[in-house]
Amino acid sequence: MENLTSLYDSKGFIDQVPEPVTDIINSESRIDLIFRIDEGEPYRIANILIRSEDSSHKELQLPQSKGAFYSPDLWSRFCDHAKCKTEISFRNTVLSTVDIVVSFPACPSPESSAL
Repeated sequence: MENLTSLYDSKGFIDQVPEPVTDIINSESRIDLIFRIDEGEPYRIANILIRSEDSSHKELQLPQSKGAFYSPDLWSRFCDHAKCKTEISFRNTVLSTVDIVVSFPACPSPESSAL
């Protein structure tokens, strides 16, 4: 179920809802499991804002750009590597778009690390 959710998320279907449906066939000692999925609309990235005190972060290769179908998994992997946080700051359900904020923590100053 996690893989199914991840696959739909990667295509921008962040509102998708999988519903398991079982069909028990006693005569064959079998249970069929089917997933019905209400996909919703795929979301595209409208804006990306980078928050950082260090200007070098603005040069990073982001995992997606404006207009791409939003993939939470790509952003999660990017932030694991780049040591940042990402969040949806605005979600437009009419246009099916999201605004993303990427935040890099401030580096500790040399004075505070000497304490």
